[in-house]
Amino acid sequence: MFTGSETWLGLHSDDEITRNYRPKQWVRQVVPAQRAKVFRRFFRGDMDPEMNENLHHILAMTPLNDEAYFDAALLRPDSASEPFRLRGPGGAVMLG
Repeated sequence: MFTGSETWLGLHSDDEITRNYRPKQWVRQVVPAQRAKVFRRFFRGDMDPEMNENLHHILAMTPLNDEAYFDAALLRPDSASEPFRLRGPGGAVMLG
């Protein structure tokens, strides 16, 4: 989920990072939810501010900490929608 024009926050497994979120790859504004039952960690992504038709170029993905959550995901209305956003303070809801 984009938290700014150049910042991504996501819950990803190490395999997902290696396969889909490496530097120089692209990520869409809304990424479909993954159904794999794996451990995931929070990652912060640094994105190129230039956008190409809803695609963002990944500059770097960095784990926020070492905590991993089994079958974790950000709450969203369906697998193809952006996660719900909380306001005051800003945030999202994680299910695990």
